[in-house]
Parts: sequence; structure tokens; C-alpha cells
Amino acid sequence: MKTTRLEDMERYIRERGTVSMNELSERFDISVTTLRRDLAVLRSKGAIEKVYGGVTAMPGEQEPYFRSFSDRCHVDEDKKRRIARAAAELVSRGDAVFLDSGTTTLHMAEPLSHIRDVTVVTYSLAAVQALVPYPGVSVILLPGLFQRKTDSVTGIEAVAQLKKFNIQKVFMAATGVVGSGVTNSFSPEYEVKCAAMETDSQKILLVTGAKFGAGGLMKYAEFSDFDCIVTDTDPPAPYAETIKKSGARLLIAPAC
Repeated sequence: MKTTRLEDMERYIRERGTVSMNELSERFDISVTTLRRDLAVLRSKGAIEKVYGGVTAMPGEQEPYFRSFSDRCHVDEDKKRRIARAAAELVSRGDAVFLDSGTTTLHMAEPLSHIRDVTVVTYSLAAVQALVPYPGVSVILLPGLFQRKTDSVTGIEAVAQLKKFNIQKVFMAATGVVGSGVTNSFSPEYEVKCAAMETDSQKILLVTGAKFGAGGLMKYAEFSDFDCIVTDTDPPAPYAETIKKSGARLLIAPAC
């Protein structure tokens, strides 16, 4: 049974990238002591490494269920495009917007190109590359340390530069949503996300329905911190009620 649990745990961690200790303990219904022993086995085989508050997956040559950033871009791609198009309709001519690093916010590049005089501030190299074909969109890439895992730049330089801009709308991504908490699993991006949420701007969360109930290592915001939450389907009843109580607008992206 332990071998099966270890295999399931390794797959669970790899599918999510980074997972907190609390989430693993609850997911597999084991004590912290047992969890630490299991994780020691996974670390010894090079499957994971320890990070603050949890563990993160290490890629392997014969592990097809480990998803890179580029692979994750194609997961639920149609849903992400729908969400991105609906979110882009919230942008007005002349707006300066912040695009978070994520596979859903990435899809905002094309619909933003149809809005005049838009400026995009981002720390996502993937977003910059997606915007290259659209010369009508001004793009500002924040400075920082390049992170290959997420195709983004992070660090104190990115945070300091972000705080200088007058941004009208912030579009955020998430690893998951648990309760009323919005999470991120890649700790180097945490400070940039928090800085974006501190700007004097409208905050919009882009999240597929699959993210409701999915965990993440670090909580960077609550529903109540957002003006609008854009998703592709009605959230499960408890989440719909929590969003309603938070005061955030719930926007369901229309089908194509």
C-alpha cells in the first residue's frame, strides 16, 4: 500500500508542480510524520525537492506526466482562449494593463491587439513573445532574474519597477483556488504577484473551472481582493456563494 501511495503522491506533485505540506497531508490522509518519511523516499530518488512550506517536482527523462510551461499552455486551451477574450473586453482604449505570468493570461495577446493605444506591463517572456506580432500594442517587460520553469522574470528589480507604473487593470492567473484563497505554486513569482495586487487598479482573476478546489503552495490573494473573476463555467456551489459574498463580479466567458 505504501508503494502505491508513493506512486500516487509523486504523480500528484508532478501534475501540480509545487504542493504544500498541508495539502499533501490532507489529500493522502496521513500524518505529518508519515508524510515526511514518504517525501524523504521521493527526494532520495530525485523526484522532488524541498521548498519553503512544501515540495516541488523535478523533471525526469521518462516522466510524461510532468508538464512544462509550454505543455500546460495547451491544456484546456479552448477554455483559456474564451476566458482571455472575455477578460480583454474589460480593457478600454488607452489602458495600461498588467499581465500575470500564466497560461490563461497568455491568451490575452490577440484580443488586446484589437484595442487602440493599449500598453502591457508584464514579467512574462511568453506574453511578450505572444505580443510580438501586434505592433499596435506597447509592451514593457519588467527586469529581473529569468525563470525557465515559468518563462518569466522575477526578483526585487521586477517588483520595484512595477510599483512605478500607473496601471488601470491587473489580470492575474492562479495555480488553484481553495476556499476563498487564490494560490500560486512557484514561489519566485510570489512577490511580483503581491506587488501587482497592491497597485491602485482594477484586479481581474482569470481561472478555468478546473482550478476551483485545486491547491497551491502559497496564497497571494482572496476573492475579496478582486473586482472581477472570469472563468469558463459556473463554479461549484460553495465557490459561487463565496464569490458572491466577496463582492467580486463573476463573469462566465461565453461559448464560441
